[in-house]
Amino acid sequence: MKKLVLATCVVLLVLSASAFAQETPRPFVRTFYLDAVYEHREGWMVTYRTSDLRLAETYLPAEWFMTAGGRGEMIYTHSTNAPYMDVYWLDGQFSHIRLFVPVNRNHPTWRVLPSASGVTDRFAVDEPVLRY
Repeated sequence: MKKLVLATCVVLLVLSASAFAQETPRPFVRTFYLDAVYEHREGWMVTYRTSDLRLAETYLPAEWFMTAGGRGEMIYTHSTNAPYMDVYWLDGQFSHIRLFVPVNRNHPTWRVLPSASGVTDRFAVDEPVLRY
């Protein structure tokens, strides 16, 4: 009888552990090192290097960065590692992005994207378009 109770407990423990593991979201973070951060009235365009060292760009709407717990977070830092961005996914779906940028606006990272550049519609995205 004791063996039956012990075996039942083990089976229940294994089943509950596997059920818990399936419910836990699987996070994934990728870091991109930035060449420049272009300010625009609609948000930020960032240029970065892909894994094969080609220059790529993505557009990040300002609305992502306007609320706590939004889809974007701007972190101003004195770190020599900046500028870079961390992009977070949960279960394969875009979650949020963190931009680590220099505090000093005179740093060569910071640039301005003219409003007349015709890119306003590129900021209307639900998730960043990234090349690796």
